[in-house]
Amino acid sequence: MLMNRRNFLKAAGVTIALPSLEVFSDEKETAKEPMRMVCMGAALGMNPQGFFPKEYGKNFALSKVLQPLENHRDDFTVFSHMDHPNVFGKHGGMSALFCGIESGKTKVAGENYSIDQVAADHVSYTTRYPSLHMCVGGGLNASWTKSGISVPETTSPNLIFDKLFINDGEAANKAIGKELEDQGSILDLVRGNAKSVLSKASKNDKEKVDEYLTAIRDAESKLQGRKRWLNKTKNTTDYKIEGRPHSGDDYNFLSPIFVDLITLAIKTD
Repeated sequence: MLMNRRNFLKAAGVTIALPSLEVFSDEKETAKEPMRMVCMGAALGMNPQGFFPKEYGKNFALSKVLQPLENHRDDFTVFSHMDHPNVFGKHGGMSALFCGIESGKTKVAGENYSIDQVAADHVSYTTRYPSLHMCVGGGLNASWTKSGISVPETTSPNLIFDKLFINDGEAANKAIGKELEDQGSILDLVRGNAKSVLSKASKNDKEKVDEYLTAIRDAESKLQGRKRWLNKTKNTTDYKIEGRPHSGDDYNFLSPIFVDLITLAIKTD
């Protein structure tokens, strides 16, 4: 039984917003509009009969769900029949949305490397955050690094806002800098211990240690990236989050705010 469209979309909401992808373009082309990538998983899915158009081609009649996008119809494309084969996780299938494989079915580390993290690794720390992860209704494990590690999601719009626009202050930056230095020292230590095991390890063990060292290299790269941005002043905005959600599942309140924050993140790089 292949997963149908409804099950493909059925999960709690998650959004992943990535910054500019123009970073490796020719310097002469920097005036061009930068490429962006935003991945969204719809909350509990959408009724497929109300979402998918009945016709193909440029002049298709918009479905009921798509009608609010009438003014933008020349700027989007609807793809149907995009189910992931052999994904039967229902709500748990969200873990496969951006990578095509359920987290519990991976055989090697990084087999479920998700598309948003491929893009984030390409961007790296040319911006303050390679990617931002927001979620309404709890953790969904939709994003996975090339080491096969789940990327945590933030459920509080205030925390996302603070990351983007609130400066930590000199004392806090010093404390964060010290923490980053300590983490770097720990990584040096575990790398040395891991390499000392290699000479005695079996073939299977060497593969495991290599995966381990890859994860350490990824962590070191992130540490260096965070250090570069530590003392750089953040952008400012007049946007204010007003009101509070009734709960972590308050979709009506949280979803529009997260979309606003994605827009602000893109506008301010």
